[in-house]
Amino acid sequence: MTRVCAAQLSLAVGDVDGNRRAGLEAIAAAAAADAEVVVLPELSDTGYVSADRDEASALADPGPTVEGWVAAARRHGVVVVGGFCDRERDILTNSAVVVDATGPLARSRRSWSTPPWGASGSWSVTTSSFPNGSGGPPTPAPTWWPHR
Repeated sequence: MTRVCAAQLSLAVGDVDGNRRAGLEAIAAAAAADAEVVVLPELSDTGYVSADRDEASALADPGPTVEGWVAAARRHGVVVVGGFCDRERDILTNSAVVVDATGPLARSRRSWSTPPWGASGSWSVTTSSFPNGSGGPPTPAPTWWPHR
């Protein structure tokens, strides 16, 4: 049987460094409790809701987040599933990745067809991939986005 830990974290909007530390601490604690898979929250690097597009765009830098999760997966011998804010050119995405000691195994991106800081919105899947070609990790598909 695989032991899975779903980490519930207290994140701060905009505190990317602090949120990254909280995620790494959760991975270490879950591994110490014999978890084999650690699931981190959606948009766990940015703290979820951004005030506006400029803030979300400024915070979207998943490289250090994903690299940290890969290093933690390697250090603790676990698989990590985590959500982060990503940007591809001018498109902001709510993304998720599955990583292990070797690096990313799967990635899923959802782009916002309506700005997430608006009164309502919808999602559309832009890409999703596993090495074998099947769909990537699921990310929620809300019909509205809460305000901060």
